[in-house]
Amino acid sequence: MLAAATLIPLAAADYWLYAREGFTRTFGEDTHDGQDLSKLRRARAFAGDADIIVFGGSYARFGISSKPFRDADILEWNFAVSGGGPVSSYFALKSIAPILASRRTKPVVLLEVFRDALVKVGPPGKGWSELVHLNGLARSRRELIADYGLLLPLASEYGSVHDLLVQTLLPSSVLRKYTEPLIANGNLAGYWYWADDDFGYAPIQDIAPGASVPRRPLTLEGTSPTKLNFLFAFFDLARSLGSPIVLLSSPQLEFLGDEVDRYDELHRMLATKYPELGFLPAREFGLTRDDFGADGWAHPNVHGADKISRAIIGRLGLKGTHDAFVQRYARLFDAVPLPPWSEWHGALVPTPQAGPSAFEYKTGAGGLVASFITSPIPSGMDALVELQLQRGRGQLDMCVEGTEGGIRYCVSDTMSSETRLSRTRIYGRFRSTGTGVKVTLISPVPSEGQVESVRVVADKAGRIGAASPITE
Repeated sequence: MLAAATLIPLAAADYWLYAREGFTRTFGEDTHDGQDLSKLRRARAFAGDADIIVFGGSYARFGISSKPFRDADILEWNFAVSGGGPVSSYFALKSIAPILASRRTKPVVLLEVFRDALVKVGPPGKGWSELVHLNGLARSRRELIADYGLLLPLASEYGSVHDLLVQTLLPSSVLRKYTEPLIANGNLAGYWYWADDDFGYAPIQDIAPGASVPRRPLTLEGTSPTKLNFLFAFFDLARSLGSPIVLLSSPQLEFLGDEVDRYDELHRMLATKYPELGFLPAREFGLTRDDFGADGWAHPNVHGADKISRAIIGRLGLKGTHDAFVQRYARLFDAVPLPPWSEWHGALVPTPQAGPSAFEYKTGAGGLVASFITSPIPSGMDALVELQLQRGRGQLDMCVEGTEGGIRYCVSDTMSSETRLSRTRIYGRFRSTGTGVKVTLISPVPSEGQVESVRVVADKAGRIGAASPITE
């Protein structure tokens, strides 16, 4: 009786925190669970229409940008997650497999594999098992247990059997790590490793410094056998769905200048089992040091990500048609109309010859650059503001906030003029509270430049019901 009195409230709390997404809706989305849920929700919408779906870790999430695909009328979905590898990619693909199986025309399935997600590092309990992503991408105990034949050996190799069993019994237990920041801040405002755009891409805005980068070769001898099993499971599943499969070597700064791609050996091994497997080696993308960011891990920046995306389009021969792209995009997103110029405020000069939403700005002592208010966006719906920007000098920060309070999310440009990109894109993602949203561009120092385009879209697949405000 006592056991039941204890277990029933515990199960009820776990159900609300996990199955009902109560933790994320209440405290905010700056968690791995928040990123996984957002990706999973939108992936199920994209899966029915996408021409290409990208899987992998942060080097794909930051390294494969959406705009080149959009410009070519190709519908791409970036399902990569920060810290992802073969395990999370397998569960991500499995989550949309029924939708892909029902399609007549199959999308290209492209997988990026980061070295550290494939190589076992150190003694048991060390290294990156990816178990943190399990409960974000596999949303039921049944899903986890069905793959225990793969998961138990993985957890054993990484010294994480106890963690796996606890995550299976009480999925919400994985959220315990956020207790300390919650106590300190009262919320988990913002987004885990920055916000995605509408196609799942997250941008990096600066350039890597000139310091040398340690070289760490990828060899099959050092790979984790249980991670390889998940790699095989991923390609087996993609093959069974009838999708063309492609391996992308992780675009990393440390591999620049290599005559032989560090992923050649992995591809040769995989090709014996999957002769149809395509291979895109990063050495052929024409990347330079200026195409990588100064984020500590040297992920591709916006310029590098655009290069990689254009190379993928060209190498795979992907083609789209404008009318079909517009129709499919409209099923996923609503364009939010911008107000007329008479309703904009700030130190801006419209330049309609450069585009319908283009303007120049110049502030002598800093201050307001531009502000406008969108039409109302339904409550609980994810929305996105995208600025295509040509920086001149100074600093430009963007904030989005509800006209009646509630939401506030800011993207600050605090990088030095020596390392930041001059021409780039800035994204502000937020969850609407049902009102119009005020978009404000502020310059705290004397600044000038040109905003080439402004785009606001509402994500039809992003709505999860009445969500708590996000503040930052």
